[in-house]
Amino acid sequence: MQQTVNLGAASTELLLGAGCRHRFLELVQQSSSNLLVMSDQRVEEAVRPRFLTDHTWLTVPSGEESKSLEQVGRLWSELVKRGVDRSSGLVAVGGGVVCDLAGFVASTYLRGIAFYALPTSLLAMVDASVGGKVGIDLPEGKNLVGQFYPGQVVACDPELLSTLPHIEWSYGMAEVIKHGILSGPDLWSQILSFQPTSRQDPAHLDSVLSAAVQVKVDVVKDDPYEKTGLRATLNLGHSYGHAIEWCSHFTMGHGAAVGLGLLAGLRLSRELGILEEDFENELVALLQAWDLPTTLPPHQEGQYSWENISTALGRDKKNKDGRWCFVLPKKLGRVETVFGPPENLVERAFRSLQPQEVAS
Repeated sequence: MQQTVNLGAASTELLLGAGCRHRFLELVQQSSSNLLVMSDQRVEEAVRPRFLTDHTWLTVPSGEESKSLEQVGRLWSELVKRGVDRSSGLVAVGGGVVCDLAGFVASTYLRGIAFYALPTSLLAMVDASVGGKVGIDLPEGKNLVGQFYPGQVVACDPELLSTLPHIEWSYGMAEVIKHGILSGPDLWSQILSFQPTSRQDPAHLDSVLSAAVQVKVDVVKDDPYEKTGLRATLNLGHSYGHAIEWCSHFTMGHGAAVGLGLLAGLRLSRELGILEEDFENELVALLQAWDLPTTLPPHQEGQYSWENISTALGRDKKNKDGRWCFVLPKKLGRVETVFGPPENLVERAFRSLQPQEVAS
């Protein structure tokens, strides 16, 4: 499947389906005369022997720590040394970290060179590679520096998921589950039937992946620069999630943190009287089916203290006039953005994630 996703002043040619990486390469080579590939060390070892073999690869360490000013500076210098000019293009091959980082480097080098994305993780296919948000972290918080810079061509090829470790599948499913909540009962039912063994069924995988990606496409087309509030709904689960991820010093995977954020957000919605249809049991069952946590993991004393969590919540980029922002579910297919909910209720919902023996 191929579609043009119009994103304000820019657009993305989005390819989706088994084997679409080959069409991706054709389009990219037509657009840029000199291509460099950016990846992490693990993905390069898996992909380079069979795809984009003859191109120059720039690698970064795996993990969230690579989304840093230090890595950006190093990569800028590499591009200069290799004579990269405005006729060149940078291809991201990897997960969400690589797509975010490569896009930010491409958007700022020479005030912008061509950027293309070939996501290799489920999380990146469903979330990070579509919509044009690129950026890096600061020590004070996640994704605090960035901009909108859509990939000119993006390919989501499920064949690249064949060697994805189970834990990475789990992290990606957290974003798929989020899209199911945003979309409504039809996609939610599809996701409930998509179990870990379903990964081996190409038709089932393609159906769920296509539907989940389309949820984000439909949102970002209508609100590409987050002006109307529609695109902000994609942050469902992310206020708590980013805070938990930051407090873990990024030792917790993004998907695991988002899963916990979805659960805490649903409970906060119930506390606020917003929740109209309660689906917590199904949400918990889905998280557990994909080995995603439903309580905070063992940790050092104070790591997930309310003081630390509230500090992280206060730095969230969605906040407005100093008021915390939460996107909360009303029911499947409907969410509400809330600014400044009572802090005691926000804290209570967070504390519900503590293991039973700790919470009691």
